Amino acid sequence: VVAYQAPLNAPGQSYFYPPLIDNQHNDPIVNGMGRTDLTISSSTIADVQSQYAAARSSNPNNVIVLHLNGTFTVGSSPLLLSSDTCVLLNGIIQINGSTTASSAISGANSPTLVSISGGIIDGGNYTGNNGIQFSSASMLQVDNVTLRNFGPSSPRVGGSDIIHFDHGSTPYIVTRCTLKGGAARGMWLQLSGVKSVISDNEVTDVNQDGVDCDSSTSGAVVKYNYCHDLVRYGVFIEQSASYN
Repeated sequence: VVAYQAPLNAPGQSYFYPPLIDNQHNDPIVNGMGRTDLTISSSTIADVQSQYAAARSSNPNNVIVLHLNGTFTVGSSPLLLSSDTCVLLNGIIQINGSTTASSAISGANSPTLVSISGGIIDGGNYTGNNGIQFSSASMLQVDNVTLRNFGPSSPRVGGSDIIHFDHGSTPYIVTRCTLKGGAARGMWLQLSGVKSVISDNEVTDVNQDGVDCDSSTSGAVVKYNYCHDLVRYGVFIEQSASYN
């Protein structure tokens, strides 16, 4: 059960009510867990990772809510999110010429119950990076994030997909995001047997598809998105994909 705009009473359920950038509530987020709010101002992603790890270690039974305010530069590693984590970005995560990480945000150890909301992830117009990449996650929501400057729309450069999800468990959710400028796909879904909801997003100026339901993706609901000014298609359904 994923709540939106108001809490729900869902005892005995796998319940998730993530705080979002325009609804930074103080209600419980996951049944049976407390919450720890950690605010970090402009720094490096490496420093954020260190403070986040310390908060998780000190509060093993709480959901960690990361409030990131300012500008955060990506170095050799992405921000690796573990289970029971919510990110509220009020600022920019910046990839630059010194970045060697392959993405700005990624998942650690098949995370579940994770959200990312707000702010900007800027690729610096470099190629070969993803903005957000998760593999084998479950109950992941990306909401109201602007992801921009992941290379010019031509020529195509592999590894420059702005959002990339593969494998895991239901659901993956992307809502109200703006994706602008990329040398590969806007959103690349490789979610065979994993239901997803891709709703109310705008994708523009990427080399391939706005939303690519690839690799036998099934059970994807792709609705109310504005995909325009692309080199290839708005929404692409791969030939082995089904029930989308």
